[in-house]
Amino acid sequence: MFLALHGVLGDALQEPLACLVSQFYQIDGEGLSDPINVEGLLIDAWKRRFQFVPSSLYERRFTLFCERLKQMQVFFQPIVQLRPLMLSGWEALARDRIHHQTPVDLFRVAELWGRSFIIELDLHFLKVATQTYREQTEQYGIAPLPLSINVYPDSLLHKSYLTCLQKLVSHGVIESRNLVLEISEKQEIVYKPAWSNHSPVNQSFRKKLKEIARYIPHIRFAIDDYGSNHATVSRLLGLCLDYVKIDREVLYCDPDACRTVLRFIQNLMIEQGCFHPYIVMEGVDTDCPMKIGELSSLGISHIQGFGVGTPQERIYADLSPELREYLSQQLQPDGRMLPTF
Repeated sequence: MFLALHGVLGDALQEPLACLVSQFYQIDGEGLSDPINVEGLLIDAWKRRFQFVPSSLYERRFTLFCERLKQMQVFFQPIVQLRPLMLSGWEALARDRIHHQTPVDLFRVAELWGRSFIIELDLHFLKVATQTYREQTEQYGIAPLPLSINVYPDSLLHKSYLTCLQKLVSHGVIESRNLVLEISEKQEIVYKPAWSNHSPVNQSFRKKLKEIARYIPHIRFAIDDYGSNHATVSRLLGLCLDYVKIDREVLYCDPDACRTVLRFIQNLMIEQGCFHPYIVMEGVDTDCPMKIGELSSLGISHIQGFGVGTPQERIYADLSPELREYLSQQLQPDGRMLPTF
């Protein structure tokens, strides 16, 4: 493919035009088949290079982003409780409608353009995930289990997200006791009210979560992907939540280091008053370097990953007999029941 430029004078290619031309040639063949995708990528390149775009381009990019959101669908991945062994809930995961892959471009664009894009992404995903979940539970006659949905910190601070939550609960789309909002590790928490000059940021944000809980009783919050990006010890300490999901990278690091981290998390949560911490180990596969029985002994109460279920369009009511037998054997690695209290 060739691109011809006519009437370009002097050094005009050194700034905006050069930026657009360069980005155009970085788009792969499949991407070029979608004019909307090409237009969006070119505007993104301008934004990254100059940090500022005219309002007309900003509005156009937001429109393109909203159109792209409509191509997203929701898959569900099971979360399994270890003791007693049972299916305990689902996590809603964004997937591309055509290729069924994670729409990484949506998250990149939202994080590039900031708050309005992030909130629009979270609002759309919240509506689609809860509505799809309700339709499936009704269609297949399944009692709804807790549904976990990822959300950026910025969205939890915005009135439109709280209003949407209230409508979904009041209209019966989902019961608040079945909704878990996983606070994304991809974004730093920066909320600090003007009247709270001396309160740490995480504690100020925790007060905001309490405010949401007053409006929507029984809703729960989780720290997502602990151990990666902004999901740090300070977030765990400051938010003081009893629901934590541990990033899979922790599981696949040095075994001794992994054990130390898992013990630390459990002990820290108990010290904070979470006497029955809800700790989910993500990334549990069939070739997991640590057996499920040991994870349980280290304080892991729930697991999630390809070893217990791949993300799929349809939910189900219970674990298959084969999976239940496999997990039961994993929980008894030496052929004996682990002690219970």
